[in-house]
Amino acid sequence: MQTDFLNNGLDTLVQRTLERWHIPGLALAVVSGDEVLHLAGYGQRDPAHGLPVTPDTLFPIASMTKSFAVMSLGLLVDEGKLEWDKPVRDYLPGWQMFDPHSTETLTVRDMLSHRSGLPSHDWIWWGSDFSRRDLLARLRHLAPNVPIRSRFQYNNVMYMLASLIVEEVAGMSWERFVQTRIFDMLGMKRSNFSTRIIQQDPDHARPHVYRDGLLRECPFWEQDENSVTGAAGTINSCAREMATWLSLQMNTGKYGQVQLVKPETLEAMHLPNIFIDDPDARRRYGYEFSSYGMGWFLRSHKGQMLISHSGSINGFWCTQYFMPRHRLGVVALSNCDEGRNAAPVIISLTLFDHLLGLEPTDWDVLMTESYAETAAAEKKAKEELLAGRIPGAQPSHPLDAYAGEYEHPGYGHLSIRLREASLQMVMNDKKIFILTLAHDDIFDAHEPEWDDHLKLSFIDNAQGQIGSLSIPLEEAVAQIVFIRQAEAEIGAKTKAAEVDKIN
Repeated sequence: MQTDFLNNGLDTLVQRTLERWHIPGLALAVVSGDEVLHLAGYGQRDPAHGLPVTPDTLFPIASMTKSFAVMSLGLLVDEGKLEWDKPVRDYLPGWQMFDPHSTETLTVRDMLSHRSGLPSHDWIWWGSDFSRRDLLARLRHLAPNVPIRSRFQYNNVMYMLASLIVEEVAGMSWERFVQTRIFDMLGMKRSNFSTRIIQQDPDHARPHVYRDGLLRECPFWEQDENSVTGAAGTINSCAREMATWLSLQMNTGKYGQVQLVKPETLEAMHLPNIFIDDPDARRRYGYEFSSYGMGWFLRSHKGQMLISHSGSINGFWCTQYFMPRHRLGVVALSNCDEGRNAAPVIISLTLFDHLLGLEPTDWDVLMTESYAETAAAEKKAKEELLAGRIPGAQPSHPLDAYAGEYEHPGYGHLSIRLREASLQMVMNDKKIFILTLAHDDIFDAHEPEWDDHLKLSFIDNAQGQIGSLSIPLEEAVAQIVFIRQAEAEIGAKTKAAEVDKIN
């Protein structure tokens, strides 16, 4: 291994990359087997107060949590309480998918490999107050778009529901299980599940976005031990403790004197379960082969097996990589959003090139080109959406006729409200969109904070009144239709909710 770069070139690379991509701060760990070769913080965790990043600075790691989710289930496999290839329904009472075949046959391995047949359906939980049990009850209303095991489709919902499997089998919450069976065993004392907790910690990173040439702080995505996200993305950690996590992955499930998980169980997580047909990733990163195991992406990269997972959530973008053959791993945690942040990828892949003597790639140039293409595609899609507006168009009904409460059995509740002569859409009483008429009964729904755009179509009933609305919350399936609720129905639901609260 060629380690000279760690002392002669790495700091310059990191500082240049952070400046180039407008990233406030980054924590970095380089691990070889059970040895930490490099551990450092760069830039600022809180630019407003001039506070530096340290190896112990806490960051939300978002979807990197999924590797911990699979480990928790693997520990139950070791105990003989769970099998990867048994149906989920054997472990999770109330399990019911959209179709009977999937309900009966989808296995634990299927749900952890993103081969459930479901597209993302992320709008069902994004910004909602649903519990994991709520999500389980709503699962039966989420339509698939392909048969199970036929296509890789990244799905957070499956991992959220995996939290409940641990709860049912182990008799404790997923968070409690991970705390006692993983964090405590590995000495990961700073890792936790609550953004409230990390904001109280004196060494935590603040979230940022870079938009329109300006870096600004943005709100945390608030979550804790009771959040619906659970095993899909609730963990907060630091570079020092994530180095421990990578070391475990590269040492057959052993850290120090602790054999956390059986080698064969760990190996099952690192084996490919489904091919990923992603030409853009192959072009962007040079991967010859791409697949998913359980909680990990598996790629052939410059003739080497590269195992990885990233994580992004409001104002943060993190990556973890390791090459099992060389027992070499890199963790990079940053406090800027993924959409304008390639720094963790550039730094990590450049490190592999230098340390292993691989053919060098100018990852900055490659990522700049790829991100420019992505930005151009997003701009074109937005322009096409807005191009459907007809100047001077008038709605077919008075604006107050659209106002009301709408319901979908899976996605939940939408409110259309009239505010100062304009319409707003509120999803699950939280996420607010401003409605602008495009033509007829079709509106552009715009969420200003993250610049999300959706096309909303109102539909008349047989009486010529607004009876429903459709909205493409999941592009891979038919439009999601929300049915307008009569005042009597709303009153009955409110009363029922109040009774439940009392009981």
